[in-house]
This record gives sequence, C-alpha cells and structure tokens, in this order.
Amino acid sequence: MIKPKDSIFAEYIAHAASEYNVPQDWIAVIISQESSWNVKAYAPGEDSYGLMQVRCITARGLGFSGDCQELFDPDLNIHLGTRLLGQLRQHYGDNLARVYSAYNSGDPDAYKTNPQVAAHVASMLEKYMELTA
Repeated sequence: MIKPKDSIFAEYIAHAASEYNVPQDWIAVIISQESSWNVKAYAPGEDSYGLMQVRCITARGLGFSGDCQELFDPDLNIHLGTRLLGQLRQHYGDNLARVYSAYNSGDPDAYKTNPQVAAHVASMLEKYMELTA
C-alpha cells in the first residue's frame, strides 16, 4: 500500500495538495499509477515526464516555460500535476472517475466509452480504495 506520508516526496505532495486543495491521496494514486514512483519515467509517445507523467504541452498550458526535461524534477512535476488535478476538481468535483479520466485522457467521460481509459481509471480507483481503506 502506498501512503504519501511514507514517501520521500511527502513534503512536495503535502505542499502541492495544500496549495491546490487536492487530497494527498489523489496525488499518490496518480503517481503510483502513472510512474510507479519513478522520477525518470518518460512516455515518448505522449511526451509525458516524471512522477505524475505531466505532458510538456500541458505544462505549458499551466504556465511552465522551461525546458521539458525540467519536468523530471519531482517538486516541479508534483506542483504542475497537482495544479492540473486542482483545476479538474473544480470542474468535476469529487467525482474521481471523471477527474482521473480527464487527467489521463483529457476527456472526463472517456472512461465510459474507451476500454483502455476505463481500465486505467478502474485501476486508479482500486488503488484509491486500497490507499484509503
């Protein structure tokens, strides 16, 4: 079981969670699912970087103007990923399926029609249930 308070990234998670009004458990699930806590995780097809697999284009939309390689920095990555989660939470409330679907695919309802997104979201929800049990 993954607990954010046990992570070496706990300080980054706690700060970002507080700044963007996002539960720490939500962040931990994203990190666990997207990168398995690997700061060097990279998905070339998606151009996604780091712990929360933040896409360079998404980071730019969140105000980031640096080199995309900087997204491997755990503090920056968690900050930007959580900023996005905060925005999604404002739009979709505490509906985790919609929030995780939007984080993963850009579409809050993709988990209803896209089997790949549905499986991804189901795995994330399962991790969330384990984390909060």
